[in-house]
Amino acid sequence: MKKLTLLLLLAAALAGIPAAQAGTEQAVRTYDTSALSSVGVTAEGVQYTRLSWEGLEMTAAPGEPELPVEYVRFL
Repeated sequence: MKKLTLLLLLAAALAGIPAAQAGTEQAVRTYDTSALSSVGVTAEGVQYTRLSWEGLEMTAAPGEPELPVEYVRFL
């Protein structure tokens, strides 16, 4: 029983090493909601609402909705 407990403790300690080395990064972003706008768009006979946010890029993945996006890179 002691060997099993020791083995489990060792495995748990080794599993936690990469997480401890990685650390955590956080960022808080606030946005002015008055910059959000919506426009009705018709494509192939179907009406959609396009959301846009002044100063943000739009996603452009085929088959997915276009949405405002901001990319944040941690250095």
